[in-house]
Amino acid sequence: MTKLSVNVNKIATVRNSRGGHMPSVIDAVRACIDAGAPGITVHPRADARHITTADVHGIADELAPLRGRVEYNIEGDPRPGFLDLVLAVKPDQCTLVPVKPGEITSEAGWPADTPPAMLSGVIGSLQQAGIRVSLFVDPEPAAIDWAKSMGADRVELYTEPFARAFERGPDAAGASFAKYVAAAGLAHRLGVGVNAGHDLDLRNLTLFKTLPHLDEVSIGHALISRAMFVGLGRVVKEYLAALAMLLLAVYLFTGSAEAAGRPVTLASGDGVRLAGEFYEAAARPSPFARSAPEDRSPTVLLVHMLSRSRGDWGSLPDRLRDMGMTVLAIDLRGHGQSSGSAQDLPAMVQDVRAAATWLISRPNVRGDMLAVVGASLGATLALLASAEVPQARAIALLSPSLEYRGLRTDVSLIKRLGPRSLWMAASAEDPLALRTMRDFAAESSGPREQHVSSVMAHGTRLLERDGDTSRSLVDWLRRALLS
Repeated sequence: MTKLSVNVNKIATVRNSRGGHMPSVIDAVRACIDAGAPGITVHPRADARHITTADVHGIADELAPLRGRVEYNIEGDPRPGFLDLVLAVKPDQCTLVPVKPGEITSEAGWPADTPPAMLSGVIGSLQQAGIRVSLFVDPEPAAIDWAKSMGADRVELYTEPFARAFERGPDAAGASFAKYVAAAGLAHRLGVGVNAGHDLDLRNLTLFKTLPHLDEVSIGHALISRAMFVGLGRVVKEYLAALAMLLLAVYLFTGSAEAAGRPVTLASGDGVRLAGEFYEAAARPSPFARSAPEDRSPTVLLVHMLSRSRGDWGSLPDRLRDMGMTVLAIDLRGHGQSSGSAQDLPAMVQDVRAAATWLISRPNVRGDMLAVVGASLGATLALLASAEVPQARAIALLSPSLEYRGLRTDVSLIKRLGPRSLWMAASAEDPLALRTMRDFAAESSGPREQHVSSVMAHGTRLLERDGDTSRSLVDWLRRALLS
């Protein structure tokens, strides 16, 4: 099936119009991946009008654990410094695009009479580094032949002429599309792969997706424009469905994208049935994984907020699984699909202990390498339960409190953790959680890390709304369990 690579340039355009970090390009990349996008595209221009050098590196770091699952495509002209940037990042693909001074967006493909010396050295250097090279061309036989002579692995067909023809009606669309069919057929016969992009959208994609030999489409402007009104995750799903001929089904689906593990059930200490979602560590080697003689993975237990459920963690379980960790997210008693009473907060401490015991007893896991992550009520429960679970070598608290509806914690409890690692996060606008975090961090029996968010949010909402908090947590888990 034709792959979708989402161009996130427009997210950076909006951010740069105001300055600062909002909207976050990294958060946009995560939303696309969570919705199933198999590719991300950026075009860092010389004037940094949207994607910056820092963005290119940041996205590369974000996608590194997903290598082989999500492709990274960097577009650009062979200007001084561009080749160095691409070689430093080593994306899956580099698409070389001609740039005219003053252009707002790409206006044409490489002319067939482009001097070979302009690109041959660049193409060779990229391919020697293991980077697939695509050349942006018009759907003309001479341009396809030229791309083949340059040694390109693929061509990206410039589709704005098709998009304009599609707007004029079926006859114009059909005549234009015929040129692309001929170009794709020629490329295929020459052994050159076929990508396409520029002004493709949900309407004209209904025809263009039928192009023979089409490997990938890169779509940004139309996708991001629609996302402003209905949400990025939903729109990515719409485009994936359009490519898979399932558009109607996705238009009817309005639910949020959630991580997909394996449902499990376990018993709490008093027999209450607890539901959970189990994510076994990715089988492929993780770039972060320790070089241990055993293949067993560390474990992470996720404990949600009051009145929430195991789905509250969004894409975090999948991200941790892809990094080489085995994860269990539970529904506390009386929440989600678990039995029992949601009012019995003291009994929830044994829910967490039982879940920890179940998790570290799974095959192929490191029983002595457990991290417990809790949010709000879950933070209190994580702390109380971990004090009785010596295998919990790392504890993370999102929006902690000294007292939660009768459940009390204090600095003496932190001291009982001894040398175990503790990570905490609170919003600067959440004074109770902030004060608790400061008090806990002052206890120095072991490593204590604190993260203050400038975003007004509480518990797991900090992870949703503040990319820095999410990155800090993931980085801490990597250091605590994988290094």
